[in-house]
Amino acid sequence: MPAPLILAARRLARTLLVVAVLASSSLAGAAEVTWAAGDDVMAMGKDGKWYFAEVLEAKDGLYRVDMLAVSKEWVDASRVRPRNADEVRAVGSADAPDAPAASPSKPGDERVAAALRGLGMTAETDADGDYKLELPTGGGRTQLVWILSRTQEWGELEIREVWSPGFRTQGKLDLAMARRLLGENNTKKLGAWRIVGSGDAEAAVFAVHVDAAATPEVLKDVLDLVTSVADNMELEVVGTDEH
Repeated sequence: MPAPLILAARRLARTLLVVAVLASSSLAGAAEVTWAAGDDVMAMGKDGKWYFAEVLEAKDGLYRVDMLAVSKEWVDASRVRPRNADEVRAVGSADAPDAPAASPSKPGDERVAAALRGLGMTAETDADGDYKLELPTGGGRTQLVWILSRTQEWGELEIREVWSPGFRTQGKLDLAMARRLLGENNTKKLGAWRIVGSGDAEAAVFAVHVDAAATPEVLKDVLDLVTSVADNMELEVVGTDEH
């Protein structure tokens, strides 16, 4: 069996085991569950909703989790739980050892992959074929960045978007911050702040448009700019390393 399928099977088996332990302990009181890096769990976001997540690190009863496509943050045990049977089934078909080696992601634009290889970097792709990277920004912080595979054309121009989240507004961006972001846009010669999503999923992201066939060197400059601007804003507004 290929190594990735063996790892997926082990992680699925651990999740099922924890579900069984909790179910069997219903008459004997709550079971004490601890998690380790690599475990697939459900984690509660700041909005009170549960998200599919992966444990990145465990320390002193706290867990740093990656709530997929939402945020990375430290949470206590009350905000981490195993996936229930329905949730396991929802992802189990892709993780089961007998399942095809298909992935929920799809191939991205090969021009991006080639540029990343030129930089000695690799990135996973999501269901839209967009590239997702987690890049260091200094001081132990990291920043999520997306490079979109889909492009837009205007005449002879073909433009690609590279963006990184600064903070979640949850649909409540106040006037002072809106003016602040617009003012910052006026000082940036490349890139701009924008609002994406809606409601609790709304976020302020910093985005740059670049030539769809950008060289590795140009892409590196864009990645450095996007991660720096977004991470500085996140540090100022949120104070923690969520993205």
